[in-house]
Parts: sequence; C-alpha cells; structure tokens
Amino acid sequence: MRLPKTYGDGAASEALAASRARDQGAVIAEAKRAIHPVKVAWLRLDEIDETPQALNSRQSYDEASINELAESIKESGLLQPVCVRPSGERYTLIFGMRRFRAMRRAGLLEIPCTIQVADDDRAFLLNTIENLHQRQLSGRERVGAIERLAATNLGVRDISRRTGFAPSTISAWLRLADKPRVLRALEENRIDIARASRLAPVRDELALERLLDSASTVDQPTFYRLAQEAVQGVRLANTRATAADDARIADAKRKLQLVRTVSPVGAATLQEIVALAGDLLRHVATTGDVVALMRAEAEGAGDAASAPLEPQWATRSL
Repeated sequence: MRLPKTYGDGAASEALAASRARDQGAVIAEAKRAIHPVKVAWLRLDEIDETPQALNSRQSYDEASINELAESIKESGLLQPVCVRPSGERYTLIFGMRRFRAMRRAGLLEIPCTIQVADDDRAFLLNTIENLHQRQLSGRERVGAIERLAATNLGVRDISRRTGFAPSTISAWLRLADKPRVLRALEENRIDIARASRLAPVRDELALERLLDSASTVDQPTFYRLAQEAVQGVRLANTRATAADDARIADAKRKLQLVRTVSPVGAATLQEIVALAGDLLRHVATTGDVVALMRAEAEGAGDAASAPLEPQWATRSL
C-alpha cells in the first residue's frame, strides 16, 4: 500500500515530508485512534475500490449529476473529501461514490480522503449516516438502510442515537419494511417517505390501497387525517370483537358453575375445554406485544402530525 500524503498540520511541504516517513502501520494506528478523523490524505484513484453494493445504502446515481459535478471539479476542485478504509494493500470507499466517480471523469489521478478503520457493519453505518444527512436516499432506500442497521442487532434507540433521527421515525420506517405495497409505491415515487410513515400502523389492506391511491391527490393534512381514521377504524372493530368474545367467555363460565355432576362423557368434554382454554391463553401471551404496540400507537396518535422526520442534530453520535 502506497503511503498517503497528508496536509493540514502546518506548511504543506513539512506535512508531505513527514507523511512520507510514516510506515503503513503508523497510518493505520493513527486512524484507529481517531473516532472522528481530521487528517486528509491524498490517495490515487486507482488504489481505491468502490463501495460494495451490499454496503452502500444508496443504490442509484444520476449520471447527469455526476457529469455536472465533474465539470465543477475541473473548475474549482473537490470541496469535500470522501471516506475510505484500508483493505489489504488497497483502500475501499465507505462513502462519497458520486464524488469519486466525478473525480475520475474529471481526469484527475488523486482524491482527498479521510481514513477510517471499520468493519462491514460500521462501514455501512457511516455510509447510511452520510447519505441520510445529505438527503441522497430515496424513501425506499431509507427503509432498506434502517432495516439493514436493525439486522446488526441495533435497537430503535441505538439507531436513533447514531443517525440523529427520532425513535418514532425509525420505528415507522422499520414497520414499513413489512409492507410491500408501500415499499413499491415508494420505489415508484407515488408517495413520499413522510406520508408512507403514516401508513405504518394501517393493517386493513383495502384501506391501505385506498390511501396509496389518494397519496398524490390530497394535501398532506388531509392524508394524515385519513390515515389516522383508518387506524382508529381497525381499533374500533377490534374493540367490538373483543367485547363479544369476553361475553362468550363469561357466559361459558356461568354455565359451568351450574354443573353439579360430571359423567364420563362430560369429563371428556371438560378435558377438551381445558385444552381449548390453554390454547387461548397461550395465544394471549404471544400477542401481548401486539397489544402493547397498539397502545403505544394510540398514545402517540395525538402528536403524529408533528413527529420529526428530520435529524435531531443535537443527539447525533457515531
């Protein structure tokens, strides 16, 4: 691996001479010590590999935009470094793919980089944070990126703290991962991420389809109200059904209390009732988390319209 030349610690000539004296181990050790690296190293473009698709939260790039950036670089240079990590004798891009490609198209040989030592999970986290804050991800890409972070055993609050987005926003995006219709609408640009987030608690598929159809024809406040009514309508139906079942259980209890003698046939029936009651109780235990989720949604419905979809910069932490 060729040693990078650095600048920023005094006169350029002194920094260049000092950096040439470093060996590879010293460069990596310095990067390990830097949680937020401030050194900028000029690396050859042909020493850097592009971000692997699986570790890139952004899946599409506008070619015209890259060409425009290349022309700007020819005129004014690259104003913001990219981020790389050591990979054997080479480097791998963590984020900055658009800038990297534009530098190549501008015909330049070297690019300014910050160097991070990171495993795949941290590299993807840094990539996601950069793209989220630069607003370079589509709605579908945002949901996919957050789902990928959750798969690394990060909880909602962990992801919120690292990305700066509110926990309610992260939760909504994670729930959208289980709604293929909404994801398809996001991918087709039929709905924006803010409106899609309001569809996370909607369970009625027919109501969901109607809301998706109306997303581009009604204003935002109206859409939010329709989404909330769809959620509340399901809750009302569930409440009525639950009340009817409670009445049936109470009726069965009253009738059992009237029994005075039990025949062999009656005993067999009682065994079946006990088994049935056990199944119902196990079902209640396994769906307790769903009930808790519905209660949380009910408590948060009042401030749903004001739930922040932008980063909470004050809480941002890597």
